[in-house]
Amino acid sequence: MMSAIKENDSEKTREQLLNELNELRHKISNQKKLHEQLSEIKSHLDKAIEINKSLAELSAKLLSPATVEDISSLILRHAQQLTSSKFGYVGYIEQSTGYLVCHTMTKDIWAICQVENKDIVFKKFGGLWGHVLKSRKSLYTNSPLQHEHSSGTPEGHIQINRFLSAPAIINGLLVGQIALANSERDYTKQDLAIVERLAGLYAIAVQRKQAEDILSLSEEKFFKAFHASPCLMSISKLSNSTYLDVNEYFLDITGHTRDEVIGHTLLEIEIWLNPEERENIINRLYRHEKVRNQEVMLRTKSGEILEVLLSAEIIKVSGEHFFLIAASDITEYKRLGENLQESEARYRMLFNKGNDSIFVHEIINQGIMSKFMEVNDIACHTLGYSREELLQLTPYDLRPDSESNSYQDISQKLLSEKNAIFERIHLTRDGKKIPVEVSSHAFEYRGKSMVLSIARDITERKQMEREMDRFSRLNLVAELAAGIGHEIRNPLTTVRGFLQMLRSKKNAQYMEYYDLMIEELDRANSIISEFLSLARNKPLDLHKQNLKQIIINISPLIQAEAIISDKNIKLELEDIPELLLDKKEIHQLILNLVLNAIEAMFPGGTITIKTYTANDKVVLAIKDEGQGIKPNILEKIGTPFFTTKENGTGLGLSMCHSIAGRHNATIKYESGINGTTVLVEFIPVI
Repeated sequence: MMSAIKENDSEKTREQLLNELNELRHKISNQKKLHEQLSEIKSHLDKAIEINKSLAELSAKLLSPATVEDISSLILRHAQQLTSSKFGYVGYIEQSTGYLVCHTMTKDIWAICQVENKDIVFKKFGGLWGHVLKSRKSLYTNSPLQHEHSSGTPEGHIQINRFLSAPAIINGLLVGQIALANSERDYTKQDLAIVERLAGLYAIAVQRKQAEDILSLSEEKFFKAFHASPCLMSISKLSNSTYLDVNEYFLDITGHTRDEVIGHTLLEIEIWLNPEERENIINRLYRHEKVRNQEVMLRTKSGEILEVLLSAEIIKVSGEHFFLIAASDITEYKRLGENLQESEARYRMLFNKGNDSIFVHEIINQGIMSKFMEVNDIACHTLGYSREELLQLTPYDLRPDSESNSYQDISQKLLSEKNAIFERIHLTRDGKKIPVEVSSHAFEYRGKSMVLSIARDITERKQMEREMDRFSRLNLVAELAAGIGHEIRNPLTTVRGFLQMLRSKKNAQYMEYYDLMIEELDRANSIISEFLSLARNKPLDLHKQNLKQIIINISPLIQAEAIISDKNIKLELEDIPELLLDKKEIHQLILNLVLNAIEAMFPGGTITIKTYTANDKVVLAIKDEGQGIKPNILEKIGTPFFTTKENGTGLGLSMCHSIAGRHNATIKYESGINGTTVLVEFIPVI
């Protein structure tokens, strides 16, 4: 056989052999290309499998009771792996404020990023990431600094050489963002598509969390409302009229026990005098007609006939329809009608005797809020309007210009969810801004969508939050000072000693330079002392003392300081209880506050220093006749390093707050066009 093949090959011409060789090379080339194509397809399939595995794992998480934080961490991990990104974050939009909250970040990013005052909450949207949120469009770039929407990176920020981001949007609502940076390779459209799919899953997770919170609250409210309701309430199956649940009032009115009702049909216990009325109501509900306060006749266990006003709804639970009714006995209704004037008086008393402002208004076309239909006395007093004046206003009239668009979302939420709790700023008649927490409830009244809102003044709470934040900063600064103060003071002392030695030599030159250097070293030491005085755990020498007498003792020093600046000091000191005080620290507190007041006034002004008791506290009040303090500055006073003085350290008032804190006292500020009053409130010795 082989000899025959060789014989055939030998008979072929050179040209035939070359043709066969070329054909063989062509086949080998095609097979190589096919192998490369198969390798590329395999690579794409492997990538697709990896993506699908990630999406499958995330989808499984969405179906599990995992938290949004767990899902966010998983999304970020997969996003970084699939795009080979070194850094990234997943954040959600806080719907009440519109801020971006980046609760999930690359594990070590916080330690690497050296930006000052960094935070996970971003109130303003800037640069590439901000453009993604504002435009609601994804983008990627492998030259971020050259991108038209780039604003660069702040000092200390991680250098960004590649950037990719996608917004998380669901039902047209922006709920969050995924952002990645510094991939090991260039980002591609495929990377963008992957992150967009992950952003879609994240949006679902955020929506699910919000829905679960709302559902949990709704279920709890329904259960409490159902069983605590003073109305006769029941839930029965539409399919066979079997009672599923009734409230205690139902049992009290009808005389049945729970065992006699639950699991039995209305025909068995014969509650409806005319069962066809029930069928008629159900048919009306199927036609989407409202059933509110319809008169029907019910029969009690004893045979007594009750005439009730009934409201009904068809509700769907797990695919099955149920009949929900709420009814009130007309007899009781009539009794209430006969005592209408007495009830109105009681209602008015409860309405007006609370501590919170109450407003009632209607929501009309497209969520627009009407004029107030009812307000209580507290609302009038707090806002400075008469009742007649306030009833001519709408909720929009109580907002400052900065919140001009803030109520539309609230109206829509009330219409859809019936309840909303939010914070707002109320503007009084004289322009004063009052922070309030508002709890609003929407309800139907005579076919109208009504809203009852209770507004609680949270000025003190906000002030307390600022005070706690201020004390936290004071303590941090003090801890820092305590840690480095000794290390700095030692070399300063050495340098000062050598300067004094050089200055004391005979024929020493540049005496004025030595004096200046020594003066500056003393100033540095003084600043360090101010730092150290901020510590909350600084030991105190507390004794029972009278604040009034302390002020009298140091009044000559205060008077001298005032005379130098052509200012006046006026003392109005009432008798007050003794306090546990560190005399040295209280001296410093009073001097600092008085010197600040002196600097705040023009020549000829008067500082009034008072002591008195109010609300079981001893009050030290220092009032100047300066031009007052602007609100945006007032809220920052006492913060370490904040100063409006050209050569100030920003530690004087911080020291005062620290001293007050160590004495369990508080400092408050009242400022207007006629000056500023500083109030220091102490707790007396019991």
